[in-house]
Amino acid sequence: MTLPVNTEPWWDWVCGEYLRRGDDRDRAGEYAQAARLVESPVVEIGPGLGAFARYLLHADNYVGVDCSGAMVAEARRRVPDRVFVQGNLFAVADAWAGAFNTVCAFQVLEHMVNPDVGMAAFRSLARHRLVLTVPAGMPSADQTAGDGHVHGWTDQEAFERYLERWGTVVPVASDDNHLGAMVQWA
Repeated sequence: MTLPVNTEPWWDWVCGEYLRRGDDRDRAGEYAQAARLVESPVVEIGPGLGAFARYLLHADNYVGVDCSGAMVAEARRRVPDRVFVQGNLFAVADAWAGAFNTVCAFQVLEHMVNPDVGMAAFRSLARHRLVLTVPAGMPSADQTAGDGHVHGWTDQEAFERYLERWGTVVPVASDDNHLGAMVQWA
């Protein structure tokens, strides 16, 4: 059976694949640096298995929102002292507009056909800033089919140029395969 990419059933299947492979999605260096940039309260869109939430020792108010029920269940099991809910970015952006100081989105924006719509939703959620990472490079046909990547940026400079229209951009160190930034809203 083939599932349409970037749908809830597809993400539930991806969760099973991560668990089967023992891939906890923990990007220690990237997450440790990003955690220093957040200002509570924090909402993370697409927390997956909850890896980033473990780095937020100083954030007393955190909510992780994922479209996948399987991801939410696994994140709750792994990080029981944090709140994870199943939901849709656009629905929570409407319901929780301005409720957070920081929104985090690691490996999320590349899954959106129109990243401007995603950025507007992120902007609606957080009063002050966005901390995000994306894969480096443009998605290949294999990445689109297998990883659900539908958008990309060629390099850090191109990524920052895209983000500058949303606010002041501060680069965030990431591994060789990812681009990272914090956007302080204009």
